[in-house]
Amino acid sequence: MVADKERTTEKMAAPSRGETLMASGLGGLHQVFFEHSLSAILVLSRQGMVLDVSRVVVEKLGMPLAAIRGRHVGDLLPAKDARTLLRQVDRMFGGGEVVRNSGLVITLGRDEVAVASVFPLPGDDGVIEAACVLATDIAERRAAEEALRQSEEKYRSIFENSAEGIFQFYPDGRIIECNTAMARILGYASPPELIAEEGDILRRIHVQQEARLEFLRTLAKNGRVFDFEAQIYRRDGRRVWISTNALAVMGPDGKLLRVEGAARDITARKRAEEERMLLVAAVEQAAEGMVIIGRDFRAQYANPAFARIVGFGQGMAGAGADELQRSVDPFLTDSVRGILALGLKWSGRARQTRRDGSQYVAEVLITPIRDETARVCNHVVLVRDVTHEIRLERRLRQAEKLEAIGVLAGGIAHDFNNILTPILLNTEVALSDLDAEHPLRRPLTDVVDAAGRARDLVKQILVFSRREDTVKNLLVLNPLVKETVKIMRGLTPANVTMASDISERSMAIRADPAQVHQVLVNLCMNAAHAMTPDGGELAVSLEVVGIDGGGAEGGPAPETADPLSGLGESVRSVLDLTPGRYAALSVRDTGHGMDRTIMERIFEPFFTTKPPGQGTGMGLAAVHGIVKACGGAVTVRSVSGRGSVFVVFFPLAGAGAAHVEQPR
Repeated sequence: MVADKERTTEKMAAPSRGETLMASGLGGLHQVFFEHSLSAILVLSRQGMVLDVSRVVVEKLGMPLAAIRGRHVGDLLPAKDARTLLRQVDRMFGGGEVVRNSGLVITLGRDEVAVASVFPLPGDDGVIEAACVLATDIAERRAAEEALRQSEEKYRSIFENSAEGIFQFYPDGRIIECNTAMARILGYASPPELIAEEGDILRRIHVQQEARLEFLRTLAKNGRVFDFEAQIYRRDGRRVWISTNALAVMGPDGKLLRVEGAARDITARKRAEEERMLLVAAVEQAAEGMVIIGRDFRAQYANPAFARIVGFGQGMAGAGADELQRSVDPFLTDSVRGILALGLKWSGRARQTRRDGSQYVAEVLITPIRDETARVCNHVVLVRDVTHEIRLERRLRQAEKLEAIGVLAGGIAHDFNNILTPILLNTEVALSDLDAEHPLRRPLTDVVDAAGRARDLVKQILVFSRREDTVKNLLVLNPLVKETVKIMRGLTPANVTMASDISERSMAIRADPAQVHQVLVNLCMNAAHAMTPDGGELAVSLEVVGIDGGGAEGGPAPETADPLSGLGESVRSVLDLTPGRYAALSVRDTGHGMDRTIMERIFEPFFTTKPPGQGTGMGLAAVHGIVKACGGAVTVRSVSGRGSVFVVFFPLAGAGAAHVEQPR
């Protein structure tokens, strides 16, 4: 209470601010300004006496206003600050001009303030009566400066340590500023080295100038560029990919001042993308079918090769998820799923059915895919159609079997021929000593006839085994085929009609005419027998075809739309034949046909479907041996109940042959 009373007494005793100002000739209009100003204001006389101060000065000095007024400024400020301030005041009084931004900092109590200006306060007569010192709190300024410094330091750290290259360049392409990352991306040791480069840096580093122009066009049109990818040269000449974000900074006049932005090296990502695209292309274009299935055995992806194998001509993209699953399920039997559930891989062959109902054999490999924790996350199913390979393996085994049989038959034939020779010789000698009416003449004659047939059979065996040497002259095939067809018309049953289509184009081959005649006769006789007893049509044709290689030999002929159609232009390849031009001699019948089991054995010696006593089984074996000896091939197609067609390929001889043998 005592303190409050003293303050009240002091307040009443002290002159008011308005009164002080009036005494100084300043008037009372500044009272509100002094009370509410945020700046420190001191009104000083020429001698440095304090006439008045603002509320801020009172608060900073911690003294009553009355205790401040009338005191010398040297009593309120540190001596050094007071002397400096009084020099400024003297300067103002001496020149009558305002002193601004002197840089003077003085201490008021515990705070520092910066003197912003010292200006005169004139009286009514215009004479300068006092100096007004206006100061601002330096603590706020220093806090702002510190905040600015920290902000600059933070952003400088970001600028210097950023993994992305940060840059600024002029419109002419010269570098203004860049960080260490930008210099490193372009292959420079430090930013100063890059900044020191003269000329248009963009023109120099871009691999494709069209990319640079596109960058500038986009920047001019939109004012900024996002994720612009381009390939550039480093300082050492190595190419790298960068992705750039840039902003065009415009001046008040609308002109481009600079371009600033950031760039990052995406070479590793581009390389990964290229590798991924290469992998995708390899998977998409692979000949083997590939399917990716999940741990629940649901199909997630299938490549085009799998679509072709299972019969989707348009690819699995044209099929739904359910259709894809139905195509994959046949490979995932219960036993296979059990093996895969154990984390093991499975491989094997499976016979499957395509969408069109055709059968095929697939070689399947199913392998688990593991994540980084070694846990099975998916399975990859590799499917390869091995139907053609199995067919070729079967034909190879057939060819090897025929070759082995040929070797065996050749050896037997020679031994058998040695046995027949004394039988035939002694029988003929005995016949020569007997009268025509002798009772033993008839049996011995039968022995001679049987030995002759045996000799012919031995000759056929030797032809099949290709151990009999024959002279192969140049032979024009067309007349021989026509003549043989005429002969066969009289040898076939009456209910078998014969038709021929013999090309008029001259076809010269190297062969023995008698053997070629035997080939055609054997094929025609077999065809006629296949149409017994109902009869049918036997057609013989001869034409020139081109062979590219890679088909089938000694087995089914190349497939066509009609399994029994003629060759025409559809023939392109036959296995084991050198690519070139061939004479194709075909014999077609409308008989009972053959199934695949019989077709695989028809060229074996002594194999026959004829009843006992009606065939030796050497006819087609001899055909096979003769044709192979001529460097050709024989193929067969047959459909049960519809007939068969045999096609013999003879290689056409060169045009430079000296002698062409005509058939006798």
